[in-house]
Amino acid sequence: MAKAEETKPKPKEEPEMKKKTSSSLLLILLIAIFTVAGYLLVWPEYGRLVDAQEKIISQKKALEDESNSFRGTNKLIENYADISSEKREKIEMMLPSEVDEAGLFSLFESLAQKNKIIVLAVDISEKEAAGDLKNLGVSEVQVSLNLTAGPDSENAYGDFKNFLADLEENLRLIDLISINYTPETTSYTLNLKTYRIVPTQSSSAAVSF
Repeated sequence: MAKAEETKPKPKEEPEMKKKTSSSLLLILLIAIFTVAGYLLVWPEYGRLVDAQEKIISQKKALEDESNSFRGTNKLIENYADISSEKREKIEMMLPSEVDEAGLFSLFESLAQKNKIIVLAVDISEKEAAGDLKNLGVSEVQVSLNLTAGPDSENAYGDFKNFLADLEENLRLIDLISINYTPETTSYTLNLKTYRIVPTQSSSAAVSF
């Protein structure tokens, strides 16, 4: 009888597979650690870099706006120097360099007398302008004007309309903001806004002759 062939035992592969699996897990773990570390270290720096770039862009825009405003102001000064003295006087009346409270009081009184109206109170206060007006060196002058019909008035409403028309035709720039009317006393409170130029040292020197 033939001898039965002896079967050789297969080599064990489990330790080798475990070794490969451990190496793969270690590699994945290292990749994860480096990814998280890179995110924690790089991302804040990236955020600071973006903020710095936005700040630079904002400062550059502000500088360009200031430069444009400066060029615009210089252009106005140059144009002003070419204007005749008669036209300068009109410009000064339209947009004076002072609040000129006395001039405003006189204006309101003369228009009121013309239209049979009595000026009860005038309150004038200056406020810094914003936006383009501020860039042009213009300041706002707020006026609260309290009026009532005079004893000779036969048509208080008509007289008041004529007063507003005269105020609108006046040379000085005056904007009507609101009107408050009290029927019992036929009195009106006008909230007005006028303007003045705020001269700077450079502009004063440039336009002085």
